[in-house]
Amino acid sequence: LQDTITISLTYPDLRAAANNMHEIEKGADVLEMRVDLLDSSLSSHSAVRAQFAALRRMSTLPIIWTVRSKGQGGAFAGTEEEMVALLKLGVRLGSDFVDVEGCWSTKAKQAILEDKRGARVITSYHDFTDKYYTAEALSKVFKALHCGGAADVVKVAIKTSKPSQITEMDY
Repeated sequence: LQDTITISLTYPDLRAAANNMHEIEKGADVLEMRVDLLDSSLSSHSAVRAQFAALRRMSTLPIIWTVRSKGQGGAFAGTEEEMVALLKLGVRLGSDFVDVEGCWSTKAKQAILEDKRGARVITSYHDFTDKYYTAEALSKVFKALHCGGAADVVKVAIKTSKPSQITEMDY
């Protein structure tokens, strides 16, 4: 198992990172393009495409296309259909990874999983409340995110005051 260092790009306009990209990506294995954090003036699909193209010109690292919803700690407040459209845009543009939140319907997840082309799909779950997850509950989350083996990567981000909670899990 290899550790992966991800740098999340939270710029409202990715072109602002151009002069510093060499320093930003130093030591990173992958860059995360946070589509949900782009300036609202850049929210049209054509503007998002231009942002992705700019990032591709700035770096040769693999790119994770992420549209994080408000409920999962992001800024996206649109409908499920709008989310799927943005995720499909990331697939069509050639993102190396597309992050699909596990909170969306099975239909929405399947829409991406069935047409992922060359992209690898990360299914993710985020909970930054103080909820305590038992090992059994976390195992259920992981199993659900695995989507019967269709997901390439499963990501769970939770807040915990008990670090042993992770080691208690039965993989």
